[in-house]
Amino acid sequence: MSTSDSSSFVFNEFQFRLIILLAPIIYSTSRLYISMCTRFAVMFGTKTQKGAHMFACSCWRLLVNLLFCAWQIRVLIRHDNGILQRFLSWDRTGVPEDSSMFGMFLFEGYPDQEMASEVLLLLCTQIAWYLQDLFPAEQESRSEKMENMFHHVTTLILVIACVSANYLRSACVVLLALDFCNVTLYITKSYYYFTEKKSFPLFILFALSFFLSRLVAFPCIVYSVIFDRPVYIKNCPFYLIGCIFVGGLQPLFIFWFAKIVKMVLSVETKVSVTKVVNISDHGRSTMKAD
Repeated sequence: MSTSDSSSFVFNEFQFRLIILLAPIIYSTSRLYISMCTRFAVMFGTKTQKGAHMFACSCWRLLVNLLFCAWQIRVLIRHDNGILQRFLSWDRTGVPEDSSMFGMFLFEGYPDQEMASEVLLLLCTQIAWYLQDLFPAEQESRSEKMENMFHHVTTLILVIACVSANYLRSACVVLLALDFCNVTLYITKSYYYFTEKKSFPLFILFALSFFLSRLVAFPCIVYSVIFDRPVYIKNCPFYLIGCIFVGGLQPLFIFWFAKIVKMVLSVETKVSVTKVVNISDHGRSTMKAD
C-alpha cells in the first residue's frame, strides 16, 4: 500500500448551489411539520402550548436523525468495496503496522474510494441541515445557543473540509457518530414533552448511546485523523483543519456528557423517592414526594 497525494477535490459550484437550494427547503418543511405536530399535541396530549411546540420540535428532529442514520448506514454498506467487512471481521491483511483498523476503514483506497453521487447528495443534504439549524425553532437559553452554535459551525467546517478533500467515507462516519445518539435523545425528549413525565430508562438509553458514539467511537476518529491519516495520505491541505475541528468537538462532548450524567442522577433520585401514605393503621408517619 502506498500513500496518496490529497489532490482530488469534489466540492464544486454544483454542490454549493445544491446546498443553497436544500437549506430553505428543509427550513420551510420543518416549520410546516412543527406547526402541524403542535396542533396534534395540543389536541391529544400536552397541557400547554409551549410543551406542544417542544414536542413537535423533538418529533421533527427525531424523524430527521432517523432518516440520516439510515441513509448513512446504507451508504457505508453499499459503497464499502469490502472495507466494512474487513473492519467488522478485524482482518488486518494489508493494513500497515503503524495504522489502526479504524484508520484503514476511514482512509483505505484514497483517493479512489468508490463513492457515488448518492454520497455527495447525502453530505450536501446534511450540510444544508446544519446551516438551516443555526436558526432553530426551539427557544433556547443563551448558553445552549452558544454551545449549539459552536457545535454546528465546527461540524460544518469539518464536513465541508472532508468533502473538499474527497474524504467522503470519513465524513459519513463522522456524521453517523454525531447523529446516532440524537435518535435516543429525541425519543426521550418527545416522551417527556408529550407525557410531561421523565422516563429513567429512556434517560439511561440516551446516556449509553451518547457515551458509545461520542466518547468511544468519536475519539477513535480523532486518533485516526491525527495519527493514521499520514500513513495513507500525504500533503493534505486540510490536515490541520481536521485535527483542530475534530479535536475541538471532543471537549464539548465531554462537557455535555457530564451534564447528562448529572441529569440522569437527578431523574433517578426523584424516581427512587417512594410515596408512603398511612404506613400503619395508626398513621404514625406520612410522606409525600413529587
